[in-house]
Amino acid sequence: MKDSSIRCGAIRQESSKGSKAPRSKMTRWRMGFLIGIHLLFALHLAHWKTTGRTMTPLEPSEAMEFSKRSVINAGFIFFAITILSTLAFGRFFCGWACHLVFVQDLCAGLMKRFGITPRPLRSRSLAFAPFLAAGYLFFWPFVERAWLGVHDMEPTLHLETSKFWATFPGLMIGILTFVVAGGAVVYFLGSKGFCTYACPYGAFFNVADRLAPARIRVNDDCERCGQCTVACTSNVAVAAEVHRYGTVVNPDCLKCLDCISVCPKDALRIGLGKPSIAVRSKQKRRPRFTPGYEFLLTFGFISAFLVFRGLYGRIPFLLALGLAGCSAYLLLRGVQLWTQPKVSIPPFQLKSENRITSAGKGYAFLMLGMISFFGHSAWIHSLDVMSQRAYAPLIPVRAEWFTPARPEITDKITAAAKLVIRRSNKVLEFGLFETPRCRVERAWASMILGDTDTFTADMAVAAALAPSDVNTLVEPAHNLRASGQVEASIPLYLDAARRDPDEVQTMRFLIDASLQVGQLQVAIDHLKAQVTKRAWDSVAHEHLGIAFLRAKRMDEALTSFEQALAHATDAARQQRITVQLARMHLEGGRPAQAKGVLIGGREQLPDDMHLVFVLAQVLSADDDPAGAIEVLLEGLAIEPQNERLQGLLAQLRNQIGR
Repeated sequence: MKDSSIRCGAIRQESSKGSKAPRSKMTRWRMGFLIGIHLLFALHLAHWKTTGRTMTPLEPSEAMEFSKRSVINAGFIFFAITILSTLAFGRFFCGWACHLVFVQDLCAGLMKRFGITPRPLRSRSLAFAPFLAAGYLFFWPFVERAWLGVHDMEPTLHLETSKFWATFPGLMIGILTFVVAGGAVVYFLGSKGFCTYACPYGAFFNVADRLAPARIRVNDDCERCGQCTVACTSNVAVAAEVHRYGTVVNPDCLKCLDCISVCPKDALRIGLGKPSIAVRSKQKRRPRFTPGYEFLLTFGFISAFLVFRGLYGRIPFLLALGLAGCSAYLLLRGVQLWTQPKVSIPPFQLKSENRITSAGKGYAFLMLGMISFFGHSAWIHSLDVMSQRAYAPLIPVRAEWFTPARPEITDKITAAAKLVIRRSNKVLEFGLFETPRCRVERAWASMILGDTDTFTADMAVAAALAPSDVNTLVEPAHNLRASGQVEASIPLYLDAARRDPDEVQTMRFLIDASLQVGQLQVAIDHLKAQVTKRAWDSVAHEHLGIAFLRAKRMDEALTSFEQALAHATDAARQQRITVQLARMHLEGGRPAQAKGVLIGGREQLPDDMHLVFVLAQVLSADDDPAGAIEVLLEGLAIEPQNERLQGLLAQLRNQIGR
């Protein structure tokens, strides 16, 4: 009797596979929640646009900064919290808060409206891609640091930023990423295809989900109608798993709760119990593809990733993963077109009964075009990589070019510069799109060989192509100053300062160039505008003070330095500005104010021995050696081996003794 009921249930489940997916009550709630997440992101962006600074992005990708530089930012904290929550409750974050899941579900829903139901690829080899990507992003930097001997990087907390968009791609690349990851990947690899075959963050959630005690579980009311499996947009065989294990064990389950919502018997629920790692049997699934096809998919994925990653200096990591997955699928179907009797890419039938259809012939021609594009891209990318390698010896020369320490141009450097020009010429001439970095490399190779005209022209093009890069403006400005055209350099420094208001050196260059031609007001006006827009910016206040000081407008300089000190957050800047203010008060005949500034600085930085030394000097110069000695003794109580304090203390005691 039991066997009979199971068989009947299996029949009902099979019949449901062809039926229309039941409507889930959770879909609207989840879509509303995901829309709310995007609204919060928009508010975050608006806050940055309005104030000039905001909390660092709440993106898992930001956690890479800890691997690279031991930086703990909001993204790292957020990623850690989501992993911990997944360890307890499963992959709710993916289903209810991930913007890429939202885009994938939206695209899948639109496709279904046009009669296209995305089919999961179910490749075993490509399922390892997220884990390899996660290892590369989050663990490989530690290996590099160990290889280079970088072991002493203390963790630093960085929760605010004025460069909110610095780690995000530009608008066009962002749109293309959503089109590929949300549209093409879903169409070719199935609903949630990016989560399954590309997402490096999902690899962490996949592992954590296996340990989560909160899971979708079943009770005895289940009749195995299969509605839960039909409703699942994560390609999980819910009915089969709950029948076999009593719970959903597949870590691809994103806890969308659609299966619970559509169950006609309310047999499914979220409940606590053993995690999937403790209940899943060793029963192996039958592979969908032969080892040969799996190898083909792996080859296509790796090849496409290596070609597309960084192509034309534009394709970022996640987009390259999405393109690699689509390329692997298209290669598979292209080969199957010649090896299988029946091949389709819904809604197109490419081959039927060993005959290639009109759609199949069109696909074959499309594949020829794609292979040509892929080969061309591989050639351009290889030339670009070889150009970068040839450029490496020129980097130290570039770094010191506008300084007295400019290196000698040896035959080796000259040969490298000529090689860079040859290779970059091919990239720029035959490439389908511009590569800004190649422009810069050719520009500097030309400069080293004495061709300043090409340098200027290439840097101008690169500046237009890379609107966030300040070096493409600053270095041509340096060249103008070096050639005596100081006034012509000022607009370039101004543009660079506007591009990146946080770049300290650009402010200094602007002040120096403006002072050199008697146009210091240009720098002052720019810095005034900057502190008006970014009142919190201690660096801008400090440099406005420097500009006023150069213009001998002492009262305004004093006010600017006081504002800079009020907004300074790091100890080095607080110390520097405190000493500057004390010096200005002394030069203005106000020793009492100088002492007050230094005493206040000591209260903020009690362990700063330089402030102790300067305060003791000021007290001594103001005929208060006893007070100076007292301050020095307080400093030596904190740092007994400080030779500067010991020397000044001995000098003052000798003076009192005489």
